[in-house]
Amino acid sequence: MIQENIKYTQQAGVFKFNRLNCLRNEYFHNDCKECINICSHEAFEFIRNKLYINELKCTFCGSCLGVCPSEALSLCDFEPNEFIQNFSKKDEKLLSCNINIPCLNSFDIHHFIYLGVFKNSCDFDISSCKECEHNKNGKVLENIEKNISIAKEFLKELEKEPTFELKTDVKIKAKREIIKQFVNKVIDKDGENVKDNLKTHESKSTPLKLKLLKSALKTLLDVHEGIKIANPYNFYSNKSIVFEKCTNCAECIQFCPTGALSHSGDKLSIFFQIGKCINCNICSDICKPKAFEDINGFDILEFAYDKARVLIKHEIAVCTECKAPFSYKGGKKICDRCIDFTQNYDHFFKTAAELEG
Repeated sequence: MIQENIKYTQQAGVFKFNRLNCLRNEYFHNDCKECINICSHEAFEFIRNKLYINELKCTFCGSCLGVCPSEALSLCDFEPNEFIQNFSKKDEKLLSCNINIPCLNSFDIHHFIYLGVFKNSCDFDISSCKECEHNKNGKVLENIEKNISIAKEFLKELEKEPTFELKTDVKIKAKREIIKQFVNKVIDKDGENVKDNLKTHESKSTPLKLKLLKSALKTLLDVHEGIKIANPYNFYSNKSIVFEKCTNCAECIQFCPTGALSHSGDKLSIFFQIGKCINCNICSDICKPKAFEDINGFDILEFAYDKARVLIKHEIAVCTECKAPFSYKGGKKICDRCIDFTQNYDHFFKTAAELEG
């Protein structure tokens, strides 16, 4: 049954939901519904405005893992990032829910791009998808095909064109089994443990699939000549701030779940690291003056190495009316609050004679 008590991690069988990592639970006004929309069994429900798993409905299929932008969903016996990194080193090229994975939708665009960087060809078994109980509404197969297509398009911009084929005629030689516990340590190309290599000690952490993607992109880079990506893709968001609108309230920094936005030491500049952004748009949603704008394209070097870019630099002045410091944009040194107050409430301070006149 659904657990009514408040707890940070909810588990249904081998399926885990980390509520602290959930964007919907992190920020009340966030409208992320990726897991809700993809689940054919309606296993995600809201209790007191918080997202929970209905443990009676969850089938532990793993088809929701790849769609979660913050990796709040996981399986105890299958870790997509470890699997993909290990699989990329093997000669085998078939990914199949009937053989070696729980579901192709356990992976995201990041994982398919990673495969394309390190493998010349890869086959994706979708022979069982149309009749699969986890694809009742057709959204799982649609998402798999979309992600692979986007990954191929992105890889083409990197001048990588691996052969990705969707297979509908795979002959299964063995019955599907639940994925067994994978090796405790998957060794990467530098001989380091994958989890140790990708984990972060920051309070705001970047999803491992994003770190995995960046590790692959670094292998393609000439640090002196960054690769420019011109087209927009849904796994990143490049930001700019309109100077005239930003008040330096810092709410965007406070609520950014991955630390992609940060302040300078003197609190006057706002930095942005595109390599940490997961395109949740919480910053845009929470910004009252709507100072954020999205821009297309990005520099792979900036993305892969988490280079910080200054979005805005403020000058602080003291308001001549209320004597409070504010972000000065030029002209009279009067803060927005005093300007608003003067425009909307000036009549409060007029005498009767002035009003009659």
